[in-house]
Amino acid sequence: MKSSLTILLAGLLLHPLTALADLLVLTDTVDDATLTLSIDDTAELGSTASASINIQVVDDDVPLSAGDSIFVEFFEDDLLNDDEIFSTSFLVTAAEVAAGIVDRTFDVLFDVSPLVEGIGNTLEFFARALVDKDACGFTCLNDNPETDLAIVSVVDPANPPPEPPDGPTPTADLVTVRDSVDDATLTLSMFDEALIGSSPPTSIRIEVDSLFVPLTLGDSVLIELFEDDLLDDDLLFSTFFEVTADEVLDGFVDRTFDVLFDPSPFFPESASDTVLEIFARASVDKSGCRFFCFDDTPVTDSISVNLVADDSEPPAAIAEPATFALLCVGFAAIGTARRRRKA
Repeated sequence: MKSSLTILLAGLLLHPLTALADLLVLTDTVDDATLTLSIDDTAELGSTASASINIQVVDDDVPLSAGDSIFVEFFEDDLLNDDEIFSTSFLVTAAEVAAGIVDRTFDVLFDVSPLVEGIGNTLEFFARALVDKDACGFTCLNDNPETDLAIVSVVDPANPPPEPPDGPTPTADLVTVRDSVDDATLTLSMFDEALIGSSPPTSIRIEVDSLFVPLTLGDSVLIELFEDDLLDDDLLFSTFFEVTADEVLDGFVDRTFDVLFDPSPFFPESASDTVLEIFARASVDKSGCRFFCFDDTPVTDSISVNLVADDSEPPAAIAEPATFALLCVGFAAIGTARRRRKA
């Protein structure tokens, strides 16, 4: 599995369910070749998604020649077998040789539905290219740039993802972190901003396959969600389940848990805002792993969640100066009357 690297994020207005989608732009350069993949970070189940692949080849290290071949591919990354979505090849023209650069862009339309194994999934895409220059001969290797993974969340029109909290957090972003250890992949998704006193929606997904150790009926999986503390991590959520016969037959576990928790105990009452560091971890105990391997224990990076006060409530009324003066006169009158009564 490739590590994910998002180099640039830019907002796009697309479909109602993906109106907050960001454009992921990932680039890799190998010698004279630069490959760029652009794709939205959110796609809708049953709709047509789009991606743009740009290949640029210059003649800085090795000259271009008419007839040089370039091969471009676009994949959905899979643990066992990558799914090819698009591929093309072309020959460098005389005009490109004269310009000293090849610069071509391919727009790809594809249906995400066949790639999704369940609702709420995320898909990982990457592009790669192979540049074969005649002038390279036997003295050098072909340029073969390959982008990092672009992680795309797939939403279901019938079950849209939770909206960011109302109030002062209209710009809250959905952040996704993940960790893979052997057969287990743990994914944590939550918004990076929430109102104090609210329950920030959180999603934890665990995937377990049979690549290294086969699944067995009754294998156990423990999932925990923590608030990272310097001295002692605070447990926010935990669940435990056993692998079913259907999951063993499929050779794959894929479960998602939606979590709501109250963050109030984790910030001081005197603070107007604070940041929580939230992470998830899992422990997968396979029966077939007892004597020759360790349990898979993925732990995600922390997501920083900014808790802010709800400024939408109207401020308390502040008395006008005239009102303060009238109050002072009233208190003075009361004091005078009490003194006369004592006399």
